[in-house]
Amino acid sequence: MTVVLALGLVVLAGVGAYLWFVRDRPVQAVIPVQQGTFVLSSQPAGADVLLDGSPAGRTPLALTLAPGDHIVTVTTGGGVTRQITARVPAGESASQHLVLDAPQPPAAATRKRGRDPAAPVRADGGAAVPGGAPVAAGSSGFVTFDVPFSAQVFEGGKLLGSTASRLRVAPGTHTFTLVSPELGFDAQETVVVSAGQPTRHVVEQHSAPLSVNARPWAEVFISGRSFGETPLANISLPIGTYQVTLRHPTLGEREVAVTVRYGTANRLAVDMRR
Repeated sequence: MTVVLALGLVVLAGVGAYLWFVRDRPVQAVIPVQQGTFVLSSQPAGADVLLDGSPAGRTPLALTLAPGDHIVTVTTGGGVTRQITARVPAGESASQHLVLDAPQPPAAATRKRGRDPAAPVRADGGAAVPGGAPVAAGSSGFVTFDVPFSAQVFEGGKLLGSTASRLRVAPGTHTFTLVSPELGFDAQETVVVSAGQPTRHVVEQHSAPLSVNARPWAEVFISGRSFGETPLANISLPIGTYQVTLRHPTLGEREVAVTVRYGTANRLAVDMRR
């Protein structure tokens, strides 16, 4: 009995000491992590989706993501698999459309797409509203395009603006056509726009081959990276404009701007002796 009473006194003393120690400490509130929404669609639809290695459903679907990078794997019934990295800022939404068929180069724009004064209606400081009618306040959303070059944005044949600006559109599913005649780029992007919040759509990267030759020869640098000595064939680069540096030990250095266009063979030839 004496031992039991002694142990009880020890426990009570320990509890009292703990309460005395924490009596003046502030209680820290637990702040919930605000999540984002990533809307994923595909062509064809119905592809199986893995989110960080776990089944998440089939396209099209909306994924609720915590801040940070997430690995999304999409697989069609025909065995075509694509893996992308999804990142959504807290409290915002983003979307991406994947073309999972055999890749076909989009045709370059062959017709002149002029501005139709009656097509896009400007509102709220110049933001474009599709469909030729204003969007009621509070019932609109905004879409921006994550693409490394500037392109015109059309919907239903009407020019809305460019990828360099934020476009105001009605909520729902939209099919936009992105066109850059300078780069031979013409592609359709399906975007699900949420009401009252910005939607960032990541445009799939398109690459094209570049061949470089120099007389008598030169080492080739693109964006600071050495690709070796000429002749070089079929260097795969994302479409866009680059500064190509050519170096020869006795003939010096040359810098040449080259535009890599989609769906065509891009070539650069430089005579270092001139």
